[in-house]
Amino acid sequence: MKGGRRNLRDQIAGVLFIAVGAAIAWKAQSYRVGPPSDSGPGFFPYYLGLLLAGLGVAITAVASFTQDPEAERFGFRPRTFLGVLLPVVVFGAMLMPMGLVASAFVAVLLSSFASREVTWRGALVNSVTLSVIVLLGFALILKIQIPVWPQFLVQR
Repeated sequence: MKGGRRNLRDQIAGVLFIAVGAAIAWKAQSYRVGPPSDSGPGFFPYYLGLLLAGLGVAITAVASFTQDPEAERFGFRPRTFLGVLLPVVVFGAMLMPMGLVASAFVAVLLSSFASREVTWRGALVNSVTLSVIVLLGFALILKIQIPVWPQFLVQR
């Protein structure tokens, strides 16, 4: 493929996956990992970190050895940056007073607008769907001890 350029975004993403995965696996070793039959609190984060680092190696390798003739130049896009960062901050700020469901709904809705291709209908459907999945997965199945509903609805 003449005239193509390496996919710098994928290369950077791969390196970040490697760094974060390695850091998670390294920190998880300070907890008891144990074998699968007697796993400790460090078991899941340790192997998840290794998996993330391995995924980063694969992404970096593919991006390094392939050329993409339509690869965009790497640049800063404020809309995308805020569309990823802002929902995380809002989720953290809303979680305790507004509960898991409302926080997840707002975070997913805000993150939907990081792309210019989003529609209001798609963003709302995505927000409702993921809020239900979060409710089922974290509150009902895993029984995570965090507020599920806004405080003003559950306090009497």
